[in-house]
Amino acid sequence: MKLSSVLEQLRRHQIEVFYEEIGPRGERTIVVGCALPNFPYGPGRFQYYTLTLLPGEDEVSREEREAMRRRLGHLTTDLFEEDEDMAELRSQGISDEEPDHLGAPAPYDPDSKK
Repeated sequence: MKLSSVLEQLRRHQIEVFYEEIGPRGERTIVVGCALPNFPYGPGRFQYYTLTLLPGEDEVSREEREAMRRRLGHLTTDLFEEDEDMAELRSQGISDEEPDHLGAPAPYDPDSKK
């Protein structure tokens, strides 16, 4: 799946890009994060995932997308709508998504003043 599609799908699920950098050799590092679903984690927990792409790479593999879902606590959320194995869960209405992420605290911001 193209990186632009992956980032768009993540934004639709309130998963934001917090850091993006292109290294000296052209490698691209993107850090995304979100509030974890309340169950089983409880409110107010935040998690991040670091995606690193080689120079010129624009595809995010299925394995990488699965790792992203696991790390962000969205095991049953169909973040990337083209993943076929989620069709069964989607048909049953099973999802980690919850509308109460609005009460979650803001993620750590190293640039903010305390």
